[in-house]
Amino acid sequence: GWDYYWSPTATNGTWADNGGGTLPAGTYESAQPFTLLEGCPLNGTWEVEVCDAWGADDGYIFDWTIHFDPELYPEPVVFTPVFGMECDSTSWEGLNIYDESDDCNEITVIATETATYTYTATNNFGCTYSTDVELTVVPGPTLEINSPAGFCGSPVSLIGNVTNEEADFNYNYDWSPGGLLVGDSLVQNVEVDSLTQDTIMTLTVTVTGGDLDNCEVTQNVEVNYVPEPTGVDFSGSICPGDTINLIALDFSMEGTTQDDYTYEWYKKPDTLDIDILGTDGALQVFSNGDYFVDVTMAAPCTWSTRSNFVVNLDVCELTIPNVITPMNGDAKNNAFIIDGLDSDRYDGSTIQIYNRWGKEMFSSNDFGNTAGWSPDSDEASEGTYYYVLGIARTNDDLEIIDINGQTTDKGQGYKYLSGSFMLLRD
Repeated sequence: GWDYYWSPTATNGTWADNGGGTLPAGTYESAQPFTLLEGCPLNGTWEVEVCDAWGADDGYIFDWTIHFDPELYPEPVVFTPVFGMECDSTSWEGLNIYDESDDCNEITVIATETATYTYTATNNFGCTYSTDVELTVVPGPTLEINSPAGFCGSPVSLIGNVTNEEADFNYNYDWSPGGLLVGDSLVQNVEVDSLTQDTIMTLTVTVTGGDLDNCEVTQNVEVNYVPEPTGVDFSGSICPGDTINLIALDFSMEGTTQDDYTYEWYKKPDTLDIDILGTDGALQVFSNGDYFVDVTMAAPCTWSTRSNFVVNLDVCELTIPNVITPMNGDAKNNAFIIDGLDSDRYDGSTIQIYNRWGKEMFSSNDFGNTAGWSPDSDEASEGTYYYVLGIARTNDDLEIIDINGQTTDKGQGYKYLSGSFMLLRD
């Protein structure tokens, strides 16, 4: 085959001008002027029609191409968009955007409902491009945990439940901290043990399958720690014929009431036989001895303790002398002392002693814990002296009985008695 070309600058005529014989290869003028192509777009589909003007031959076209003058093309412009490190080239728009990266290419959203988010970028030539991203919110699992009882020595049950569980999904449970659990943590219901303080337990449920694959939700529940009861150690005294009320625990310190416990009261025996004296939070006893009570928190709690009580028999009678003989050589009645006033129950008892002219000779704000009044001859002469005794009744009722066996006063607080006594030297 031969190569033929057509050009608006050709000078050897058209094919028709060169007819006859074999047409040599070369560049020819077109049968119609090239100016007819003016206004045609370069881009698109071109159709070429070739008419065989010589019927005597059997020519055909092997292939063909069109070459345009490079001056017809605009100078190509090549650029690479550069996006800034600040939010001046890119941006997001959408619902509940919580946080953006420094260059605004990444965002964090609070997904409360299905929404469309639009990302926009502008290049250096001011051309703006955007794309939409649709975020579909699928309802996740809703957790429910029972309200647990406080921990008081026995394991506490925690029951977790997904209230909107669906058959197409798998729900995986995980409780923490696992070290406080009895058994496996990867189960729906667990028991908590060995607490030493109020503790937050966390249930995490991970969903697998479908649109919720790897969706994770958590919920916390607080298990309160109920402190162990603290036993008391008590020591007290009673007067002959009196009673004393023993209280099993200091409930004001425990933050509980008597009804929160069970009780078994005992008196320590001389033999192995022992009987329960009572089952209440308090016990009234009539005699001295060693008592104890075993206290156990009511079920399902298992905390327990023991309180111990020592009840002593006290000397409660007071004997007021009517004569003293200090320094007379017989070592008797040397001081004005009230027998029995040195008992703890009378701590803080007061006294004032006066002579016949009303001059105060002696006073004390805790007379029971002194050696009494034993004046020498230069301090006090023989004669009658008068006293005012303030008997302190700090914790228990005090009953005042005169020499005739008549009760003159009973109650708590101070009881003031006045009287006289003789001071003799010989």
